[in-house]
Amino acid sequence: MSQGVLLVRAESENQPLALMLGERGFNVFSHSLVDIEAVPHDENELNELASAHWHGIIVVSPNATRFFQRALKAHTLTWPRAQKHYFTVGPGTAKALQAEIKEAITWPAANYDSEALLALSDLQQVQDEKWLIITGKNGRRQVESTLRERGAKVSVIEIYQRVPKSTADALLTSDTTTQVQRVVVTSREQAQLLCSMLNDEGLSEWARNCHWVVPSDRVAQVLEACDIATSQIHFAASAMPEDLVAALTRIKSTMKTEENKPAPDAEPLNKREFKEPKSKSGRAWAVLMFVLLTLCVVTLAFGGWWLWQQQDAIQAKNNEEIAQVRATLNAAQQRDAEFERRLQARLENRMLEEVEQAETEQQTQFSSLRERQEAQTARIREQMAQQDRELARLSQRLRETEARNSHQWLAHEAYERVTSATQRLAIDGSPAAALQLLQQAEELLSEQPERFQTIRMQLQSDISFIASLPELDLSGTIVTLQSLQQQIPTLSIRSTDTSGDEEQGAEVSTEASDWRDNLSKVWEAFSRDLIRIQKTADLPLRLDQEQRLSLNSRLEMQLQLAQQAVIRADQELFTIALTESYRLINEFFDTQQADVQNVLRILSSLQEVSIRTNYPTSLISRAMLREYISALETAPIRTEE
Repeated sequence: MSQGVLLVRAESENQPLALMLGERGFNVFSHSLVDIEAVPHDENELNELASAHWHGIIVVSPNATRFFQRALKAHTLTWPRAQKHYFTVGPGTAKALQAEIKEAITWPAANYDSEALLALSDLQQVQDEKWLIITGKNGRRQVESTLRERGAKVSVIEIYQRVPKSTADALLTSDTTTQVQRVVVTSREQAQLLCSMLNDEGLSEWARNCHWVVPSDRVAQVLEACDIATSQIHFAASAMPEDLVAALTRIKSTMKTEENKPAPDAEPLNKREFKEPKSKSGRAWAVLMFVLLTLCVVTLAFGGWWLWQQQDAIQAKNNEEIAQVRATLNAAQQRDAEFERRLQARLENRMLEEVEQAETEQQTQFSSLRERQEAQTARIREQMAQQDRELARLSQRLRETEARNSHQWLAHEAYERVTSATQRLAIDGSPAAALQLLQQAEELLSEQPERFQTIRMQLQSDISFIASLPELDLSGTIVTLQSLQQQIPTLSIRSTDTSGDEEQGAEVSTEASDWRDNLSKVWEAFSRDLIRIQKTADLPLRLDQEQRLSLNSRLEMQLQLAQQAVIRADQELFTIALTESYRLINEFFDTQQADVQNVLRILSSLQEVSIRTNYPTSLISRAMLREYISALETAPIRTEE
């Protein structure tokens, strides 16, 4: 029987399978009913897909891999990244995808279909995740719809399409139908087109006598609808060339078994066709030779058939073992990929925890100072609120007594203004606010200048005194300290290289009369060369990079302490920090450099700055107003007769 095999697949997918079948003695015929063409997409759409962040990417076929790679390469783009994994329906697509991305790929271990893919653990919890499906036009939508039902945000790109060929190109030749007994169909669409063509051309009987190899139930259902018996349909483990060859080899073994069955014994020759031999012994010898020859032929035929069966059985067994090893390797690869993904996720989580812990510790260092400032601000606001309540109470009291004595009301109002000015000066340290309140008090008393002339004079004196008080520029001081802190890394370290004093040889005169001078010069040179003591204790040692960083850190810490002292109005801490900074710069840095001298000059000027609010806590005008009010309250009320 003929060993012809018809491959009904896309032309780009036939070459590896055809080579493997040719090596095993099959006569291969290739026939495609569709052309695979690319679906055009603009660069902006591809760039958006390639740069987006995806939780998972699913590639449905090798054609989807090839055409998507061509589209990306045409616009110099790379494959999008997937947080979980890349997923395929089967190992054939995974092999094509692995050659392009060099990343871990996950596919079902048993059934290579959409249902098995959707049963993977990584595709169960996909709520609010972004998934990309790379597929062909008019393909199945089961994966897309299921992921959407599970809450995922799915994007689909149809990268290729199957275009049916014209009727003339789709017909099978007579040579093909006479030599082919095995047909391989891997696509449901190609199977439907082939069945339709066979029915139109009257080749249904030929199709029912052929053995069909399919990779899935979906393709088998199309063939069964064309009246092809289930016994003539054989399943391959997948659409990969190795699995298809293994299925064809099993069919080949079965067909050879049927061919090599012994034929029924031939009927004995008609004795009447032969003449009676003249000798009985000669006839016996002829019969014996014929029997022996027949036994030899039968033995050789049976032995050849048995050897062929053994060879096919061994080859089929080897193919099955190879398939099992491949499945084991695929499962191990999936486990390794899963372990790598979990390990990477664990490392990322640990790094994030360490970064968050470092940020928390850094923020804690600054939060304590902020909390103290907020507490102090809250106390000041509480005091001011209490003062405002007291002022409101006194104002109410003054309004009640206004009818009795208007000038007493003026005195109370002025007293409250002066008291508030004293408190603002002591608490806020703001001479401007205190000066405004004193001016308001003076304006109130000016309504009756005769009664409050003495108090007004003292009030004007207090106003002049408050106006002469200096304003503290604490913000400017902090900015200056921050500027100095930024200049520390650029300052020059004092050089520690020491060189001996140049020795000048004493010139000895050749005159005999100068013997005393010559002797003195020789003794001096001898003493200088004999013993030399040089003091270098006051010079610092040469600083290496680590020591320089440590010195910079000490200086920056002192300047930060000075800034905190300014915020808390701690004059003692402010002076200590500036003195220590001045000492470190003067001791370890080159004071001959202009930038070092500038820093020292600024530190010296800052040491003279006072950050304490040494403002007066009481005013003479306030005491005079208090005595005036007390006198009015204790004085008897005059009644008119």
